[in-house]
Amino acid sequence: MVESERGFRGTILQGEEAEELADVMPCLVQLSPDDPLTQKLFREVPGADASLGTLHLWPGNPALVIRCSLAAEELRRHLRRLLRPVDADGRRKYVRLWNPSIA
Repeated sequence: MVESERGFRGTILQGEEAEELADVMPCLVQLSPDDPLTQKLFREVPGADASLGTLHLWPGNPALVIRCSLAAEELRRHLRRLLRPVDADGRRKYVRLWNPSIA
C-alpha cells in the first residue's frame, strides 16, 4: 500500500537485506498535510454512519510517527543503527522497532 504513495522513501534497510525482509521491514514515508496518505491516517470523517466505525487508519495502529528535521537518508542511517544492536556475545540481532499488537 505505502510503496505507491507520493512520499514513500524506501525501507530502513537497503540492498539484499531489504528485499529479503520487505514484508516485515518498516518503511519511511514523508508526510505533508495535503497528501492523501496523511488524510487517510489522521482525518476523521464527520457525519459518517457510526456502524462504519472510524474511517481513518489511526485507530488501527498502522504507523509509528517520527517527527524530525533529518533528511530521509539521515533518518534511515540512524534507525539502522538501532535495528541491529550487538548482543552480549557480540552477535548482531534484529530488533522489532514497532509491534502495534502489543503497543
